[in-house]
Amino acid sequence: MSDLSLLYFYEHKFAEAEQLGGRALAIDEKAFGPEGLQVSTDLNRVGIAQRDEGKVKEAENSLKRALAIREKQLPRQHQWIAVSLENLASVYLLQGKQDKAAPLIARARIIRARPQAASLPAKSKKSTREQAGNNKPRIPCKTVMQEARKSR
Repeated sequence: MSDLSLLYFYEHKFAEAEQLGGRALAIDEKAFGPEGLQVSTDLNRVGIAQRDEGKVKEAENSLKRALAIREKQLPRQHQWIAVSLENLASVYLLQGKQDKAAPLIARARIIRARPQAASLPAKSKKSTREQAGNNKPRIPCKTVMQEARKSR
């Protein structure tokens, strides 16, 4: 469901992306707990869809929560934290809050400038899908998007 939400986002169907992203979020909160990394990914996707729909206050709340989860679960210099910082900064810029956006952008740049040792946190050796007992192979979003375009 999360991948379908992403497909809608790429097709600029932000309302549909937000709706499906919200459903994926509810499922993942039950599967991984309210502070699971997959939850932060869902919140990021929902927040970006909300931002692009013009729902900047809702987007700010979603993206703040995503950032808080990632800061708690991941090493301080992890790339996913940089992504969350940049996304939240983009909302602040839309609101005309350059004073709030600037430190987030600066911190994201510092993180991106450093080499990364690992893409997943050391706390868990299993992916979020494995933690939920889903070991089926995942179809890449790019493949899903290509198939969707062919069916038009």
